[in-house]
Amino acid sequence: MRKVCNLAFSAGTVMAVLLGIGSASAQSSAGGWAIVAPDGTLGHNSNVNSVDHLSTGVYQVNFNNAVGACAADATIAGRGKKSVVPGYIVVGSGQKDNSILVHTFLTATLIPADFRFHMIVAC
Repeated sequence: MRKVCNLAFSAGTVMAVLLGIGSASAQSSAGGWAIVAPDGTLGHNSNVNSVDHLSTGVYQVNFNNAVGACAADATIAGRGKKSVVPGYIVVGSGQKDNSILVHTFLTATLIPADFRFHMIVAC
């Protein structure tokens, strides 16, 4: 009987450890994604609270969780079948730990310009 109890205890300990790892992984799955219009209007998204259009070509994307230590990527996007004017996009840390700053520029002149973009943040 003692061996059965020890075996059950060991199995319970292993399960508790595995469940603990699972919940840690679920908590670390922060980040999110967003589709943002040229005027800063937030479209379809996941885990994004809002977007601030700070000035021409400058956006702050505010997430529902901390993203300061996450990897962020964005791309200039067309709408439907329309082509896109060539541009550059740069992402960086925002003013708060839950935000990412996005800058968009015209390719030919490097002057800030408003563009529609898609963004993804992975943690």
